[in-house]
Amino acid sequence: MNSFFGRHTTQSTCSASSVATKEIGHGPCRAYISAIVKLLLLNKRPVFRVCFTGIWKSSIRLDTKVHLYQTYIVPVLLYGCETWSTTKFQCARIDAFDMWALCKILRMPYTRHVTNVEVRATTGCRPLSILVTDRCLRLFGHIACSSPQEDHHRAVAAVIRRLPLEWKRPLGRPSHTWLRAVEADLGQQNIGLASAWTKAAIRDDWRRIVDTATLQRSTL
Repeated sequence: MNSFFGRHTTQSTCSASSVATKEIGHGPCRAYISAIVKLLLLNKRPVFRVCFTGIWKSSIRLDTKVHLYQTYIVPVLLYGCETWSTTKFQCARIDAFDMWALCKILRMPYTRHVTNVEVRATTGCRPLSILVTDRCLRLFGHIACSSPQEDHHRAVAAVIRRLPLEWKRPLGRPSHTWLRAVEADLGQQNIGLASAWTKAAIRDDWRRIVDTATLQRSTL
């Protein structure tokens, strides 16, 4: 394994793992997402180069290469993303990795000055941040439609409605939470969390809201 990936990738993996351990150990969700993004930059690019260079430089059809990328790279990259409390900066870094990977697949050097719009029009791939938004909103709808006796339903409902007066937030809480990320995704439709919680009970209406949110995200 080490000889196949090479020294650079092995060192990057070790350094990325240590970064993730430090980040996750000192904070909850936001630190975890920061560690994931650092793993993308430190680890995924060398692995992407070494493992798939022969495929990207081969004479395989472009649609087959894109399908391989979406089948083997993207699911690993976005594993568990429906629970991420991503910020705009983190989404931008994820989209930057996605664009870098697509340019490698198309064998386009940066000296050609090809725009992101042209790359996505050629490959037919949407930005990964749109997939993150779509999955987060679908998870929110799934929780809203679940049984009120379920723990996850009760926990989210308690935060959306009103917390008990005697409850106090613990020190060191993250400044950006998953529900705030969901609220930001629905902000352009002027839908708050309480209204979204009610609308999510009707699946067809919620699907239209999710589709509108992802469409608005793609136009940003």
